[in-house]
Amino acid sequence: MQIAKYIATLVNSGEEVNPTIIKTIINADGTEVSKEEIEQFSSEKLGITNEQKQEIFEIKPENLAAILEGMRSVTSETGGTAYSVFKDFNIEVGGKTGSAQAGDEVNAWFVGFAPFDTPEVVVVAMVE
Repeated sequence: MQIAKYIATLVNSGEEVNPTIIKTIINADGTEVSKEEIEQFSSEKLGITNEQKQEIFEIKPENLAAILEGMRSVTSETGGTAYSVFKDFNIEVGGKTGSAQAGDEVNAWFVGFAPFDTPEVVVVAMVE
């Protein structure tokens, strides 16, 4: 969750983004719980206050553009470490691959966001 929140904040130009964990709840009678109720309940459980979003870090626009362009190249250029997975994908994705060592084991990571120009979704995958 921490890396997902970090990437969401990064692609939002440093403005804090709180993740949504629950998309929809359907009651036993078939009615849908409102998004406001879900957000309020989740925020209370996660300890997120209703204060204005804050800028977590400042980053120069040209530096942010370079980072995001690098993340685009990971998925869209032939030398990108995730190119083979995303080469025929119909939505432009930004991403970063990596590894994390745990003792003698190496875990594989991927973090990505899409669509590239107007991000709506951040995903994190870790394979132990």
